[in-house]
Amino acid sequence: MREIEEFETWAESVTEQELPNNKIDINQLKELMVNEMPVGADATNATEQLYGLIDDDELFDELLELSKQDPDADARPVVVTWLKSAGYNIDMPKSSTPTSEELDTDGVMMTRPSNMSSESIERLKYLSRI
Repeated sequence: MREIEEFETWAESVTEQELPNNKIDINQLKELMVNEMPVGADATNATEQLYGLIDDDELFDELLELSKQDPDADARPVVVTWLKSAGYNIDMPKSSTPTSEELDTDGVMMTRPSNMSSESIERLKYLSRI
């Protein structure tokens, strides 16, 4: 019976989430998240960039689902949501360039819903649900 318990303990330790747990990893993650991160076809772009910082199948599955909807979608909101659900309260630095979510369809920066196209408002609503 003791061997079974030891095996279960070992199996749990192998399958636990690997999260950034030291200052270097957190800083690397923050640096990576400064600029828009297109998820890419089959989430390859985002998962390759995150691999080694966060190696979590659940997160990568969420990114894969996002890539099926839009391979050009920004992966950062999904990553931030996942980090928060995993108990990390991490403030991501703001990018100096506006993201696609902040631009209207003609590339003009939109800051208030009254100035945004209906497409941009719907995109914002979608991203807030992620």
